Amino acid sequence: MTVKVRFDKEVRDYAKGEKVKDSVLKLTETALAQALENFHRRMIVIEGDTLRKAELAGILAGASARVLSGVLDELMKKRLRDESEDKIEVLYATDALGEETFGRKRYEAFRKHFDVLAGSNVEVKAVTFKHTRDILGRTYDLLVLDMSYDYSPNDLGRIIETVRGGGLIFILAHPFEKWKDMWTGFHKSLVTPPYTIDDVKKRFNRRLIRKFTKHEGIYIITEGGKARKKPKRSKSQARIKARKGVPIPEGTLFPRELYEMALTEGQVEVLKAFEELVEGGMLVLTADRGRGKSVSVGIGAIGLALALKKRTRIVVTAPELENVQALFRFAKRALERLGFKPYVVEERGLIK
Repeated sequence: MTVKVRFDKEVRDYAKGEKVKDSVLKLTETALAQALENFHRRMIVIEGDTLRKAELAGILAGASARVLSGVLDELMKKRLRDESEDKIEVLYATDALGEETFGRKRYEAFRKHFDVLAGSNVEVKAVTFKHTRDILGRTYDLLVLDMSYDYSPNDLGRIIETVRGGGLIFILAHPFEKWKDMWTGFHKSLVTPPYTIDDVKKRFNRRLIRKFTKHEGIYIITEGGKARKKPKRSKSQARIKARKGVPIPEGTLFPRELYEMALTEGQVEVLKAFEELVEGGMLVLTADRGRGKSVSVGIGAIGLALALKKRTRIVVTAPELENVQALFRFAKRALERLGFKPYVVEERGLIK
């Protein structure tokens, strides 16, 4: 099915009132259409030295959230999204959110416009780089990554991987000519006596700029609306392809209903591996982010408990409660799929 990826008149009028160029809106529409059609991520880097870059991110992200809300049902029908993921989730990551910090001021500038445009079916989580472990195991549709001051390579890699296919990433950056010669909090953390900050090179900044400039699927604009790097052609529609059906093996130990919950062949393989644990042993599961490890373990744990045919206790550990929500959610759904009525305990809206 082909879906329209074009900001409505209300969004365009609002953006025009905030002096956002139509070419910037078209660039964002194209990035979102590409992301949805290919089920990949796309990135928009906004260069600037003022709060304007955060305001622009708020307008573009808010407009994108509104479009994504409109295609949620279609994504669920195509099995590209779980039925329980019925809202658009946005992550805002920065170095500081304390009162009177520049990071907080940029965040507030972002929310000022985002909240007007995004609609009600949207949830925003703000996190500092120090607390990014809270988001492990979570997945987001949109990410705003404020790299204006203190960040590390680990922050960048960890946070970007939380964005699902079809999502957008907005980077708040300094103008590249200035950024390539800047020290950040990361550089200062590398200093050990007898060396000083003057001894630390800016290789990471320059490598990052080079990657932003060269990689496909990354577009660069200034906070004033000038496109430094843009798509070759505009796109306002996306053809959303359904996820292919997954073959279910014959003669499984776990109920077929659990295998029908798997979205990928990799998840089916994990469930088969869980069956072997009935005889004992250990299973180590590794995969890139977003491949469905938590989903597979949640379903597999229920299959294992049933197959053991005795009272079974399964212990789940994680740094934070947020990290295991996908696992608990799918364990609950697996039980319901089999006709059980699970007793669920929640804290702060999180299953525990």
